[in-house]
Amino acid sequence: LWALALSYEKRRKLSRALQARNRGLVVICDRYPQNQVMGFNDGPLLSHWLNQRSWFLRAVARWEGAPYRWAEEFPPDLVIKLNISPGVACRRKPEMEPAESRRRVETIRGLAFPMSAIVEIDAGAPLEEVLLKVKRAIWAGI
Repeated sequence: LWALALSYEKRRKLSRALQARNRGLVVICDRYPQNQVMGFNDGPLLSHWLNQRSWFLRAVARWEGAPYRWAEEFPPDLVIKLNISPGVACRRKPEMEPAESRRRVETIRGLAFPMSAIVEIDAGAPLEEVLLKVKRAIWAGI
């Protein structure tokens, strides 16, 4: 149910963002659906059901995956990747195992948005510096 609720929310938000963009507005999102790594970081959660024998589970997985496919069809103009080291990630989330932090950092670095301009920023820097670089990247993209 959680995956379906997230999918519904992503459908609604993507639709509103696309409408706003088409009216000439600037849309800024802190997350964007991705369809590259299943079950991880704003990716589909039910993709493993696509190979189930049950037609119902396959249909649910296709429905849940639709907004993630839409996000590929309508990519953002600019992606700002806030990169951190696994060490910084562990300090920020001490409850996470170091191996999981490394896996997450590497996976996020590997996400590709081939139709988008990508700006990579070291998010391990002081907040004021990171914020200034983000603002400059957005203004340069407008």
